[in-house]
Amino acid sequence: MKRLWSLCGVLFVVLFTPYLLANPVVVSSQFKSQHTLHVEYTLDPITQQQAFSNTNVVWQASKGETLNLGMTLKPLWLKLSIKNTSLDDVPLIFSIDNPLLDEVSVFHLQGGHVLFNTKIGDAVPLANRQIKNESLLVSLTIPKASHSEVYLKVKNNGGLRVPLSLWKPSEYLKHKSKFNLLYGLLVGFILSLALTNLVLYGFSRRRYFAYTGLLLTLLWLSLAYLYGFGYRYLQPSGSSFQQLTIPTLFFICGALFVPLQGYIFGFAKSRLNRFQYWLAWIVVLVTVIMWFLPIHIAITLCLLSLPVVLIIFAGIAIKQFNREYKQPCSAFLIALFAFFCAIIYSALGVFNPFNLNIGVLSLTFICFLVCSLSLSYAVIKLFLMQRDAEVAAATKCISRKQSKRYLNARAP
Repeated sequence: MKRLWSLCGVLFVVLFTPYLLANPVVVSSQFKSQHTLHVEYTLDPITQQQAFSNTNVVWQASKGETLNLGMTLKPLWLKLSIKNTSLDDVPLIFSIDNPLLDEVSVFHLQGGHVLFNTKIGDAVPLANRQIKNESLLVSLTIPKASHSEVYLKVKNNGGLRVPLSLWKPSEYLKHKSKFNLLYGLLVGFILSLALTNLVLYGFSRRRYFAYTGLLLTLLWLSLAYLYGFGYRYLQPSGSSFQQLTIPTLFFICGALFVPLQGYIFGFAKSRLNRFQYWLAWIVVLVTVIMWFLPIHIAITLCLLSLPVVLIIFAGIAIKQFNREYKQPCSAFLIALFAFFCAIIYSALGVFNPFNLNIGVLSLTFICFLVCSLSLSYAVIKLFLMQRDAEVAAATKCISRKQSKRYLNARAP
């Protein structure tokens, strides 16, 4: 008799819930993952009770693309319908693929009753998370032959980009294992380049190795914070410092290009060089002031002003292009351009001016990797060229002395 009632429940779910729910996610025992979720959202100032009862709420459809509402400070409500067509409970991992969100309240409802709720985000201590991971993950259990609703209330001061995905737990573990392996290899490579430059500074005492090692270390830290590892391992207390840490790291990286440019292109005592150094110090000063500003203003200041500063640096570099050190100069310009692309991509992800479907940070990763490789090549090539020039000069000096000694010996 119980199996008969379960079968009737499944038939009801399959036949009638498409008319009751807007584009529900269909899951079963064979479900693996779904990365495009049709959700409904609203920015209206509604209460939790209004959201759950749908009274006087105008929901908008996301059309299955990554939801990105730009630099919006209003709380965002999202609604997702899930339909289980099997005779078994289905465990799922619900992933909010943006670890930089301040606060996300998750409610799992069935028939108007709250089955589960939790609060996650980088403003919430890691110990309070249901799944203690650098990503924003929630474990859900969808009852058999049922339809459920998942409601999210999202608050963030750094842009409302809310990419969502659903996973079978075993499939998510496979995905996360592959991602962590690739992430570890690439980030480890950037860190190894930073340590190599610092070691070369210890042996050669050439300051450009120290600047490069510091800059690459900051790029490595930026990636750690962008992917949530900084929150998990460096500040798991829930302080939302990472929202300010990332623009701070971006600003300092931009300022460090100036002394590197001076070593690679030559210390020319010109007005352009003095202007560039003053601009770099202004960037450092703004970085300090930024910590006393509201988070959304600090992020906006960084992502709008830093590209302009980098364009000025690039213009001065091109104007002072050193033909003698052509290869180091070219590599430096490639690194500067890669860092500029990463900042522009981050700005597009935060502000979303053209309604772009930016859901991942892979381009930022690639840009930082290219920047690290180019800078390392530039300073190592510069060192080799300077060493060859010093050896050639020393050889020439020795030859001159030997010639003079030979002529003196032959003189009567």
